[in-house]
Amino acid sequence: MKKDPKNFQKICLISKNGFDINKVPCWPCLLYSRQTQKKNSNRQFYACSTFRDRKLCRTFHWKDEFEKKMKNDNFQDKMIFLNAIQAEQNEIQLKMDKNVQNLRKKENASLASFMFNRETVEFISDSILSMGYNGVICIGTPTVYYEGLEKYPDVDFIFMDIDENKNPELHGKTAKNPFIQYNVFNNHFYKSSDKEIIQNFIKKHKKMAIFIDPPFGGLIEPWTWSINNFLEDHRKLHKSKNRLHLYAFLPYFLKRWLSKFQQVNMMDYRVTYEKNRFNRFHKNSAVRIMTNANLKLFKCSQPEYRICEICKIVVHKNNIHCKSCGKCVIIHNEKRQHCSKCSRCVNSLNAFTHCDNCNACVNKTHNCGKSEMGCKNCKKGECEMRRDCPTKRRKIKMAKCVSKE
Repeated sequence: MKKDPKNFQKICLISKNGFDINKVPCWPCLLYSRQTQKKNSNRQFYACSTFRDRKLCRTFHWKDEFEKKMKNDNFQDKMIFLNAIQAEQNEIQLKMDKNVQNLRKKENASLASFMFNRETVEFISDSILSMGYNGVICIGTPTVYYEGLEKYPDVDFIFMDIDENKNPELHGKTAKNPFIQYNVFNNHFYKSSDKEIIQNFIKKHKKMAIFIDPPFGGLIEPWTWSINNFLEDHRKLHKSKNRLHLYAFLPYFLKRWLSKFQQVNMMDYRVTYEKNRFNRFHKNSAVRIMTNANLKLFKCSQPEYRICEICKIVVHKNNIHCKSCGKCVIIHNEKRQHCSKCSRCVNSLNAFTHCDNCNACVNKTHNCGKSEMGCKNCKKGECEMRRDCPTKRRKIKMAKCVSKE
């Protein structure tokens, strides 16, 4: 279905105490809401939880039309439809044409393997895996999984991923625990028996850790719900102080979104990946480790990092401790200065200064009383998706007309 940029501007996830999932032949979907500018109202639809590109997954159903169609069908057709869905899910095969499957393997960044480089793997192995865990769940982190199997044979590792082609057995690797095909965005196990395996795994190990490297373009809210299920199961089974530790690999600017759903701290270690055509974070990486563990427990022997004498945590060698803030404030190579009125450090390279009228540190060229937030093209707050901004579309149209002349 072709989108009309004049009507649709905002897409958000609908949630009511978990997931609103509708079973369709593709796989369990999530329920989204799309805001329409024309009627100033929302319209809900079912779509794929993982792939945002329609070329990779064509599943799309307007909720009102789909429910109406189901009501109009007779009972027998409904049962045939639901039985067919259940059979397809048990087969663990997505019924898509060969062209789409080939496109996934070659051009899809959602299924691409992002491998940590050797320095990052060594840090994870020496500083995190050495903390005495007896059970580790790796979700989309094959390098951590293989490194753990080699260096820590006494620790139980289990590997979970949405792509069945990453099954270690297909690559000649043998492990104590089986590979589990799992979609973290909707907490869906492709085999019903795998869910029982995970529950027994959590029940068996008290001191556990979860490593997850989610797609940066995916919504954070769905997969945090899935992780919360693991955390809650571990808390109920093991009523002790040893809670399940989470290690999520995300860009530092996504921490504020993750903090809405998880109480995490950001480790000042720059996660780097092996260079490939999908990956931009192989040099001067913005990716950090978000964890609910105590940051004072970690150490790093790499020359680019040190232990802050005041914070007692691992920081980059260029990081600076602010006595007023009581913490190391540099996040990503920027220079910062402390503002006593705001009681925080601000970026000094962007010519920020404190404005008494706005009661905030803002750019010197700002307009007092006017919000700087919103679309950079039309300077309004309504356009939350810049690609749908009418001002931007007019600029593109004018540029095309000039090029034709």
